[in-house]
Amino acid sequence: MDLYTNGIKSKTPGGEILVLSEELTLRMKSHAGETYPKECCGLMFGFITDDGVTVVQESVCIDNRDRRKDYHFRIEPMEIYKHEKEQKEKGLDILGFYHSHPDRLAIPSDEAIREMIPGPVYLIMSAFAGGHIRLRAWRRDPDSGLIRELRILHN
Repeated sequence: MDLYTNGIKSKTPGGEILVLSEELTLRMKSHAGETYPKECCGLMFGFITDDGVTVVQESVCIDNRDRRKDYHFRIEPMEIYKHEKEQKEKGLDILGFYHSHPDRLAIPSDEAIREMIPGPVYLIMSAFAGGHIRLRAWRRDPDSGLIRELRILHN
């Protein structure tokens, strides 16, 4: 079944798969909780299997460098480079980014839709007072340009 939310095509269930451990999920949720009501951000590293499953094996919390942290995040390019180099030495590739949406849904904003590049995963966490945090993951398809939701599996 195709769902349309904010101009985004979402296949539910099925579609692309993102595998994420409970430990990494808790780490990212903790980061979102610690920075609430500001946006948190970070990087995800791992590999993509031969059948296209994206497996996250490491996440790195990054200090949000944007002055509008209530509704924006920024990661300095040299910080991405530094962490990508460190993780590459461990045999891991950069898979994408994560960030939180304090008191908002975990869907890409209009600005994010305009700026999303094809390939990387964009994991978004909706974070609300009281600690309720929901994760959703998105990727712009390199061929069609559509933004698709990934199914998150925990291992």
